[in-house]
Amino acid sequence: MKYIPFIYFFVLLPCFILSQSENYRISITSFTEKEGLSNNDVFCINKDTRGVLWVGTRYGLNRSDGKGFRTFMAADGLKNNLAQL
Repeated sequence: MKYIPFIYFFVLLPCFILSQSENYRISITSFTEKEGLSNNDVFCINKDTRGVLWVGTRYGLNRSDGKGFRTFMAADGLKNNLAQL
């Protein structure tokens, strides 16, 4: 019960405010192994300052520049194939 104000303030209130904006749109794109991810179990996602999308999965670190994915694994210098924060 003590988390109700926290949830309202940080989750529900911003959603309500953003939904009131006429020009605000949410775009969701999903990627799977079919699009080139090394695995569908995604642990972390980051977009760097150059716009490159980095996705950490169970079987490597995936880099996407918008054209496709390149996978980095232990053979490429990672400590192990498990990429997570």
